[in-house]
Amino acid sequence: ARELLVSRPEVNAKLHKRWTHILVDEFQDTSQAQLDLIKLLTTQSLLVVGDGDQSIYSWRGAYAETMSDFVNEFDNHATNSKTTTTNQQQQQQEVNDYNQEVNTIYLMENYRSTTNIVKAAQKIISVPSSSSSAQATIRQDMKPMRGTGPTPRILACSDAKAEASFVAKTILDMEREGDLSPASSTIA
Repeated sequence: ARELLVSRPEVNAKLHKRWTHILVDEFQDTSQAQLDLIKLLTTQSLLVVGDGDQSIYSWRGAYAETMSDFVNEFDNHATNSKTTTTNQQQQQQEVNDYNQEVNTIYLMENYRSTTNIVKAAQKIISVPSSSSSAQATIRQDMKPMRGTGPTPRILACSDAKAEASFVAKTILDMEREGDLSPASSTIA
């Protein structure tokens, strides 16, 4: 696809007319080849959504620093850059224009996880590692919106088979005790 867009500018021009706005979700899982395509296709506005601390596709070329590299690379084309923090009370309309301005919006309200899970994740993220992004300090201000919830448990298993057995046994035990319905234990 990249070769086509580079070698046939008329094809790229048609796509530029057709797609003036590009949205990329789960951007932290973008590979270099995909990023090259995004750059070739972007003319007016580009919105990326992602979290470098959730990068899980390193085996196919994604890397945890995708988010910070994106800001640095695209900001080189920008006339200025600004960072804003937004929450439900402070809605802002932001336009990310490749040729003009790079804006970063941190979504600080977590509607998916409980307080205990967010706190546990913050502890894990705050430990420096070769694959961690620079976003750990940002997470300290994350506000969980679902209440306290149970305390997460950490278990080390000897291998993948032991882990799978533990998960299956835990689900069956929870169903038996009435803590979990069979439908809610399905993983898609």
